[in-house]
Amino acid sequence: MPLEFQKFHKITGLFFVRGLAEQEVDADLAVWKMSYSVGQNDLSLLQKNLDSNNKVILDFLNQYNLSQEEISVLAPEINDVTTNIYLDTTRRAFNYVAKQSILIRSSKIQNVMEASKNTTELLGKGIAISSDYDNKVNYYFNGLNQTKNDRRSHKKCQSCCRTICKRQKFKQQAKGFFQLKMLLLA
Repeated sequence: MPLEFQKFHKITGLFFVRGLAEQEVDADLAVWKMSYSVGQNDLSLLQKNLDSNNKVILDFLNQYNLSQEEISVLAPEINDVTTNIYLDTTRRAFNYVAKQSILIRSSKIQNVMEASKNTTELLGKGIAISSDYDNKVNYYFNGLNQTKNDRRSHKKCQSCCRTICKRQKFKQQAKGFFQLKMLLLA
């Protein structure tokens, strides 16, 4: 302990203890944005492709017990490739390219994990799900307020406080403040 810290505490007779308790918790919310792209030369055919692919994906997600309330079909991003002046027109395959995203927010963590592992099933149906950074499953824990009241951190802090009081011959003890740090692993 630094000398100044010892003098300060001997003069005032006060000290502070920070309590730390670690606890592993399971995620209670999974958020997964899955996307795919479709190209077509005619807008009405592009719309039909999007509709049929969305139906296939919704059926796929329903196999994993994910309900309609947990699934949102977002508006597609449609690009008119003919307006891109930097694109070589001899290499252009489609006039229109659409990126469709489907958002899943569910508390059924295991179901979302299984569905995300088995997206290769959609390849056989002509749908390639993007696997870039934006399309990963993100896991969240929303029960922080319940864990703040965990008595283990209070007991650990009190025990530490008592030990210091005995060693330093202080007469009084009180709880300090608590700092919660969360480590989320996905």
